[in-house]
Amino acid sequence: MPTAIEQTLQALQIMVQTVPVGTNLALIHLMWSILNGSFLESRGAIFPALQESGFSVKEIRRSWHSMRYGDWSIDDLLQSWRNKVKRYVVRLASNCTARRNDLPEYSGRGRRPQYGQLIRPLNRQRKGKTLAATRPDFETSFKLDGRTIRAHNWSNLMLSELKVDRSVETFSIWVFFDPLYTNPLVLGTNLSLQPWSIFGLYQDRWPVEQVPLVAKQMLGLHRQFVFAPESCQRLPELAMLVGNLLSYLALVLPPMPTGFWDRCPKKTTGRLRRRLARAHFPKVALNHRQIRKKNSVTAHLPKGIAAHRRQKQTASVPPLAS
Repeated sequence: MPTAIEQTLQALQIMVQTVPVGTNLALIHLMWSILNGSFLESRGAIFPALQESGFSVKEIRRSWHSMRYGDWSIDDLLQSWRNKVKRYVVRLASNCTARRNDLPEYSGRGRRPQYGQLIRPLNRQRKGKTLAATRPDFETSFKLDGRTIRAHNWSNLMLSELKVDRSVETFSIWVFFDPLYTNPLVLGTNLSLQPWSIFGLYQDRWPVEQVPLVAKQMLGLHRQFVFAPESCQRLPELAMLVGNLLSYLALVLPPMPTGFWDRCPKKTTGRLRRRLARAHFPKVALNHRQIRKKNSVTAHLPKGIAAHRRQKQTASVPPLAS
């Protein structure tokens, strides 16, 4: 199996690993149809897009039902995806706070502390008073394009609402004072790198419109129209998530040429989408035992129009007294 297809299916399985049995497989079918560009040929309907991917009628109905009525939330899918992509460099708010993952010394009075020291990277104003910034653990500077950038660092941090726990993953906060800008840049990361590397990684981030552009133009989800409240909420969420996944896979996978004329291929989402469009859904690659069709007994349930036809309730007539 080609590397692109294998890596794509592995990423999809990681996303839906917390979704109930049956719904997880239906969501994989739906997201696979989005990734391979089947929605580009469909306008306003999900059934033709799923049919274009080669799924059976029952699989198509289960995929549609999972998006509308499935027991899943976008928060669960995002959390599973975050567990896979464990390295990050993100921008934080200028008034952000964090806590040390170490308990302060006991003062001898009152209750023993359960929270670490509060860290405030920058000064802030509150009710006319100035809250001073916490002294950094480390200060340095480096040269970039002829200007000197100062950097402050705080390490071994956790979220401000959490108690001290050694099992919690910690992160670091970097504040960069660039003379080219008025306001400093506040970054959070779990990478142990030099400050100029952290600054360079953030500058190489995706543009703001990268994920929406991929979801709309490359995958064709701007052409879909749904009307149910759940579908109106879930389809854009899946669009952003799948657009992020396609951008990530295009970055980590080797360049894939579109054809023999593409002699100098680049790592783009369009090339990866074309590669996935030429492949059929490989069922043998689903190696997770919980990702399968749920074998539920449904023979006794009404099907088709009989399942949702309105029927009048027959009033029960009491028997005549003898």
